[in-house]
Amino acid sequence: MRICIEAQRLFRPHKHGMEIVALETIRALQALDTQNEYHIIAADDSDTHALQATDNFTIHRLKTSLYPKWEQITLPGFVKKLQPDLLHCTANTAPLFYKGNLLVTIHDLIFMDKTDRAGSAYQRFGNRYRRWIVPAVARKATAIATVSEYSKQEICKRLRINENKVTVVHNGVSSDFMPIEDAATREAFRKKYAVPTAYLLHIGNTAPRKNTLNVCKAYHLYCQQQPDALPLVISGCSEDFIREMLQQNGLQYLREHIHLTGYIDAEDLPLLYGMSNLFLYPSLQEGFGLPVIEAMSCGVPVITSNGSSLKEIAGQAAKLVNPESPEEIAAAIRLVLNDEAMRKYMQSMGIMNARRFSWRAAAEQTVALYQSLQRF
Repeated sequence: MRICIEAQRLFRPHKHGMEIVALETIRALQALDTQNEYHIIAADDSDTHALQATDNFTIHRLKTSLYPKWEQITLPGFVKKLQPDLLHCTANTAPLFYKGNLLVTIHDLIFMDKTDRAGSAYQRFGNRYRRWIVPAVARKATAIATVSEYSKQEICKRLRINENKVTVVHNGVSSDFMPIEDAATREAFRKKYAVPTAYLLHIGNTAPRKNTLNVCKAYHLYCQQQPDALPLVISGCSEDFIREMLQQNGLQYLREHIHLTGYIDAEDLPLLYGMSNLFLYPSLQEGFGLPVIEAMSCGVPVITSNGSSLKEIAGQAAKLVNPESPEEIAAAIRLVLNDEAMRKYMQSMGIMNARRFSWRAAAEQTVALYQSLQRF
């Protein structure tokens, strides 16, 4: 087969969820499949070392433009010249008027929820675009891939799609995510990001669903009840965002207990997780929840939500909480930190749970899905 894979933001320097999934899947496909002919199509950007061409993988970097124009005009025009057997679009959306065999990965439908109507102007624009495009694309696609059973049920129910059209391909976790004990490596990381020697960790952004506000409210309760409270490290949030959020909720004093890392380089993520005492990820909505299994792979106990896909992905290895309850999150923090036996049990269970997910398995399932679509 000749397969085109669209991964528009593959070469952006600061990658997040969907770009990471696309990159890791393509790398795993390169290692696995030497038979099919692949054409990777992305916008030109600065991280040119992210992916290299191989004998049956050609990389095309197309001129960058506003995303809707790139996807709806530039991409289908270029793909038409290649005449592929299949076009695989990896990030929820796809060209509306593409007439060929089309596979779309829809990670989640969070952009359709009221909880995701806030956030930055860029996020709001992206969500409006998805709310317009995704229902139509889902109907016209030959097949849909998604990343969890939870997301599959949401797609089938909310978009009225036959479940036979939707295949679950779980995300994986890179082998780079593991406990790192080397003292020099850990110290170099600590100096690079000026993180404390012991800390709680939360990864968030400006999207309300990441639940950073309730994490801070829970941290406030924890500090009130724990005289020797650990500092809180937050990655992915700006100084302005945190200061404004704390001020609006009367929690200004917490700023001196919170350390902001800014963007963490991909190679440093295992250390960010692994050097923390506890990972807090009580997200309101996730299609998969990649940080949960990344943290578990690094041997860190995890507190996450009892809803959306997170219960499915965390299994029995995390402490599950109501993400709407700061009191419940704070109680879970105290319980895990003060119970050494529980903490060690969660660490070992987390490592075992994370082994359920691999990019090799994701690539194998993806190739099988490609082959099943060859007849169309």
